[in-house]
Amino acid sequence: MRLFGKLQLILIVVLLSCLKLFFDFTIIPHDVHLRAKFTKQTHPKPQFSKLTDNLFIFSSFVDTRNGNMGFPFFRIIAIMRFRHYKYYCLFKSRQTHVQIYVMAENHGRLYGACILNCRIPERIIITNSKIALTDGNNKLDIVPTYYITAGSGNSSATYAYNYTICLPFLYGHFYSAKYVIEMVEMHKLLGVQQITLYTTKRKLNNVVQKVLNYYEAESILDVIDFEQPIKDVWNHAQLVVINDCLYRNMGRAKFVSFQDWDEIIMPMQNTDLISFFRNIFNASIASYQISTVYINYDPNYPSFANSVEAKSKRLDTKCVLQPEMVFEQGIHHTSRVIQDHYLALKLPSNKAVLHRYAKYTYTQTFPINTIPLRYTKTLSRNCDMVSKKIYV
Repeated sequence: MRLFGKLQLILIVVLLSCLKLFFDFTIIPHDVHLRAKFTKQTHPKPQFSKLTDNLFIFSSFVDTRNGNMGFPFFRIIAIMRFRHYKYYCLFKSRQTHVQIYVMAENHGRLYGACILNCRIPERIIITNSKIALTDGNNKLDIVPTYYITAGSGNSSATYAYNYTICLPFLYGHFYSAKYVIEMVEMHKLLGVQQITLYTTKRKLNNVVQKVLNYYEAESILDVIDFEQPIKDVWNHAQLVVINDCLYRNMGRAKFVSFQDWDEIIMPMQNTDLISFFRNIFNASIASYQISTVYINYDPNYPSFANSVEAKSKRLDTKCVLQPEMVFEQGIHHTSRVIQDHYLALKLPSNKAVLHRYAKYTYTQTFPINTIPLRYTKTLSRNCDMVSKKIYV
């Protein structure tokens, strides 16, 4: 009887171990399970983790899209010192070599943004387990931040948001609380449903923190606490921010635009941006570059209701895209699509332009699109209401 009891105990332990392995590394036959997990749970907040002084990882994702570089992959967005290193991913006892993809706009800094790519072993999809990253001497356990399913990008898919925007790192005292309110309220009038931004909130002034907290509670802002681990990287690790926001919105938003704090996409017809994007995108178009028009700042109007062009020779662009169709997003262009036949196009300026609002000393100005003036009264009223609520 004692022997029989021991055998029962051994069988139970083996069964529990098998069940854990099944739920950690298993096959998901339909991507709907991952999509439900992705959109219904609170979205995770990534942060930097250190493997060595040469490598800091920020976020990671399971990517089952059918890409032109193969699939499925476990991918890691990271900052890396540019030397020749070898890294490996460990899926339980199975090891795969890391393919290092260096992003396009690192501008010769000591550290640069990259994507580490580990081919997921055959018949394994990670659902609830840590994957180890190692250089042979050091090891870091990583839980995937995002899950990108093979069905993402399907026109019939249900998204949590139709349109979101991604903003760069917010720091210092460049933008007042009043300015942030005007920016958010103008985007809301144009149809934006969520804005993702990255900042070290505790370093901002108290009033700006109050504004961010207010809009977080309203679910219009998705604020990621961003503590940059090293200094010698381009523009506050802007490529890490951009590409994390890209992957953060896959399966979550139908359209995503990447722009600065003083910019807004303005359609040339009187329409909201969601309707406009639905008209210009199709199943083959991954992204559009939108030309910038520099707008002279007139303090008599809310910042984003100005519409007088300032003379400028700069020809900057920013992008709006369908995120599931993109592999790497740059600052001013889409660097790489996930399938070679997807298109990255330039949008004609008679369709829409990107207004950039700044103080210029140019004397030669002339009126252009007057649509922003149509929002002035509503924008001013909404901004006043919010300011009173948070005592700005």
